[in-house]
Amino acid sequence: MQRRRVELPQDDYSGFSLQTEYFNDLEVDEVINSFRSIGIYSQHYFDENSFFNDFIRGELPISPRRRLFVYASGHTGTDRARKALIPLFCSLNSIGTLNSPAYAEAINRHKYHQYLIAAEAGLPMPESWYFRVGEGWLGERPPPGERVLAKPIGECASVGLDKNSLFEFGEASDVFLERRASELNQDFIVQEFVPGAELETAILNLPDRFALLPVAIRRKSAHRPDEEDWLDYQAIYNEDYSFADPDGVEAQIIEQVRALAVKAARYFEHGGISRIDMRICRRRGPLITDISTTPHLVGHSSINYRFRTMGFQTPELFSALLATALDNNYGQLVF
Repeated sequence: MQRRRVELPQDDYSGFSLQTEYFNDLEVDEVINSFRSIGIYSQHYFDENSFFNDFIRGELPISPRRRLFVYASGHTGTDRARKALIPLFCSLNSIGTLNSPAYAEAINRHKYHQYLIAAEAGLPMPESWYFRVGEGWLGERPPPGERVLAKPIGECASVGLDKNSLFEFGEASDVFLERRASELNQDFIVQEFVPGAELETAILNLPDRFALLPVAIRRKSAHRPDEEDWLDYQAIYNEDYSFADPDGVEAQIIEQVRALAVKAARYFEHGGISRIDMRICRRRGPLITDISTTPHLVGHSSINYRFRTMGFQTPELFSALLATALDNNYGQLVF
């Protein structure tokens, strides 16, 4: 796969490069061409500082009859709250964004805090525990023999996940967690592993939020559907995954998934287009395993897949993204 030709920050992770968060060159062109094909001029920045500098110098194309919107898809560095930087800057300077608000982006970068809020809101999630680098467990620890998946607290795109991340909790687990947490210099959420179909559900965050039909995701190299399968860093990096309609999931469960996705997006104050990921537990039904405030919308993504099955193409998807900003914040605008 052709990766984006950009120098990564010095604080990138060894062995788990943040490349999986970025677009490759073809995907950058896809986004730019999609906006331009619906009549929206777009200018691409490789990093936040370039955008900030143009704003400070007054070089952005702003006029009384031209409204500026910013769509931030990738974020430089490894700081936990990095995805909140652009929405916060834009809010301070009255610039429209096609992302979730700064608070939603920030809380999304701490999986355990998000888990606590979800539990209080009655959103079903797998049992989770908090391991802090250099300190160990904050609160309880998993029971011996529990199958768990250890995730970095502030990452996405399977950064920090490999074949060793899924294990039965035991005496040696603390050693592994301390080593992995030290390598990535961040805390870990240790989550009960849930066998079952994995579904991704897109939310159009209009005033009346709407969930699209969920999309099943699985590893391409799998020889058969496997409820035990999950996507690690190598699967994401090599794009070893594919999408399908959730044909084997009952219609009642599908509607439950959609309702839970809307509820989660409402509680966490999502904007733009967001995505709620779940696994379908045979005993407990849908459980939320991950939340994305800024999911990829390009061709190889579950949201793009769903739009294509509805008869739309990528430009129409970005039209829908723009509509969420217009309807929520600005009313009718002239570009």
